[in-house]
Amino acid sequence: MSESLTEIGNKLRNKRKKKKVKFADVEKELNIKPAYIKAMEEGRFDFTGPTYVLGYLKIYSKFLNLNSKEILKEFKQTNSELLENHIKTLQSDPYDQDIRPTRLTIAISIILTFIIYFFWYQTKVNVDISAIEQYKKSREQVVIDKAEELER
Repeated sequence: MSESLTEIGNKLRNKRKKKKVKFADVEKELNIKPAYIKAMEEGRFDFTGPTYVLGYLKIYSKFLNLNSKEILKEFKQTNSELLENHIKTLQSDPYDQDIRPTRLTIAISIILTFIIYFFWYQTKVNVDISAIEQYKKSREQVVIDKAEELER
């Protein structure tokens, strides 16, 4: 852990104690977890990603009425390599890898689509045919019933 980071943590802790502010008060006011506040006061800034650390450091130092610009500048100078690596990671193109589907994948997808459609269609046709046959039988029965009524 760098001396500068420890100094930043000490500034935060001393100012909080001087103002007689408890972790719970900071959490309630700023919505920062007490574990994060404790880590910052100990000079440990690896509890989350650099972007979040900068945000937490800025709002916490403002809350304590410290010069947030100076503290952030000191933090950035100390962690310039970490921040540069983080920026490179954010700027990297996630589509650098060739993740397009292969011809085989496309062909299998098309074949499966046709197979699924075929079975769906067969089921639908069979249901339709059985419904028509049932309707014909019921109509025939109605005609037979009417004929029997007329004969009586």
